[in-house]
Amino acid sequence: MYGQTGLNRVEKIFIQEYIIDQHPARAYQRVNPGTTLTSANTAAKKLLAKPEVKARIELLLYERQRKHQRVMETTIERLNLLAGANVRSVISDIENGVVKLKNYEDLTEDDLYTIKKIYQKTTAKETTTHIEMKDTIPALKEITEILGLKMDLNQVMNVLRRHGYNLKIDPTGNEKWALEEIDPNAIAEPDTTTFDAEE
Repeated sequence: MYGQTGLNRVEKIFIQEYIIDQHPARAYQRVNPGTTLTSANTAAKKLLAKPEVKARIELLLYERQRKHQRVMETTIERLNLLAGANVRSVISDIENGVVKLKNYEDLTEDDLYTIKKIYQKTTAKETTTHIEMKDTIPALKEITEILGLKMDLNQVMNVLRRHGYNLKIDPTGNEKWALEEIDPNAIAEPDTTTFDAEE
């Protein structure tokens, strides 16, 4: 595949300008300011017809796509961790009603990423350690938007269920949505509620 070898200065600059918006005439005008749109379009077509220019553009666009894909995968991975943030992941045991947290060295990087803060409260009788997990809701919203699920409520509900939540109408009758955590120990029939997708 072609690299920079064999490309002249104008071709190299044109390629860099072209991959910004992939508009041939505008790219050429940025290389040669003052060129009319008609002339720029003609000149750009000639440059794009060269095999070495075309190959270099394809390579750069491919590399950019791969980079964006890696960023997207990393973003979704991080959001998935936040969406599934649960205090159970940092609890080692519950004995006589007392919750025992894992030792710091036993926490994984993923565990630490989902923790918002750890703090202590001291009273006259004792010092207790408290842990607060990051909010899962913003992460769930981001995931549904990234995956294009924002307009399909059924898909959004399925994503929420996979992360341990049910989305239902608030039982108080105010017609607002309520998000409830699914009890992993409860045996219940699956929620098969569906809604018509928005047009």
